Amino acid sequence: MIVYHASLHSFDEFKVTDQGIHFGSKESALVAVERKAEQIVELHGESARPAKFWLYTVELDTSSFVEEFDHGYDWAKSFEKEIDSIKGYVYTNRYEPSSAPSYITWDADTIKSFSKHEMEF
Repeated sequence: MIVYHASLHSFDEFKVTDQGIHFGSKESALVAVERKAEQIVELHGESARPAKFWLYTVELDTSSFVEEFDHGYDWAKSFEKEIDSIKGYVYTNRYEPSSAPSYITWDADTIKSFSKHEMEF
């Protein structure tokens, strides 16, 4: 399945954190990165506004994902209860709305390939 991830930072490898790695539609990825840029402006002023971001197009293997509700900023507790055969969740994103579902994984092996594109705000 093709999904998207947007970041204010360029990287060449997805690294799993305790909150997992989030993916979704292009629309939801763009909303998320804009929100991150606005948080920087709120903290440091308009002069700190990022000029660019990176949009990642990702081939994600969701065959071992299960449905879950959106935990917002506290996904780590959900991961603790899962068995080894479950590699991620599919959910309706409450924070970056889209007509397509969002995905979160704690297993980087579910990322089969990706490309990145530098974008301007």
